[in-house]
Amino acid sequence: MPISKKSFAATACGLFVLIAANGALAQEKDWSITLGLKAWLNQWESWISPSNLGGNVISETSNLKLAPIPSVSFKYRDFFVSSSYFAKTSYKFPTYDELNPTTGLTTTTFKADRKEFDLNFGWYFVPRLAVTLGLKQVDQDFTITRTGSGFSGAPGVAKYKYAMPTVGITGSAPISDRFAMYGTGAWGPAVATTINGTKNSNYSGFYNASEFGLAWLAAQNFTMTLGYKYQIIQNKIKSSDPILDGLVYRDVTDGWAIGGLLSF
Repeated sequence: MPISKKSFAATACGLFVLIAANGALAQEKDWSITLGLKAWLNQWESWISPSNLGGNVISETSNLKLAPIPSVSFKYRDFFVSSSYFAKTSYKFPTYDELNPTTGLTTTTFKADRKEFDLNFGWYFVPRLAVTLGLKQVDQDFTITRTGSGFSGAPGVAKYKYAMPTVGITGSAPISDRFAMYGTGAWGPAVATTINGTKNSNYSGFYNASEFGLAWLAAQNFTMTLGYKYQIIQNKIKSSDPILDGLVYRDVTDGWAIGGLLSF
């Protein structure tokens, strides 16, 4: 299963600090509710269908976008349930040209909308360090326009939905009275469904994500966070066509995230 080196390194670094710091943590009350809002300034690197490119996978990186991510969690003793929603965000990708000896020059532009949902159940097996089981869903709607010799008509549409079970780990470690380090990681198989709703094993792979950063207790019940968030769906195409079979494509989103958490 392909796990991103960047994602693994960030998570491992954070968890080393968390495990080392767990011995000196204070007890907490039995229950709490936390409402959160995160702003993720991110770029999306996506792929273009290899069937249109003669057996080559071309990746394009979008413009920077600020995606809002509201969240809510409920904790009782050592157990919690949490959910978050990556609100629908629109991206634009660079225009590119492809020269085909038969059809001539083709210019391709594409844009995409995406949204995501997370639901996790967790257990703190030591103070401030928890394991999670969850569900992740990613919806991607592409609009592709091609102009040039041999192309005409309305823009093409491609819809992909990834639904995946995940296992993860999350935690925090205080470094002073008001500051703490935090880290999260999640992994799971990613199975795609296409525009007609059928599962497509040709475009399925492995998902992993991590976030690592700094938390500041700004007020008694309000915490601000600043971290770097990274996630990837990495797939290897399965095809009877030897040109396409084994091609790897990546769907990567990363960038800095700032957030606020209100607990009561």
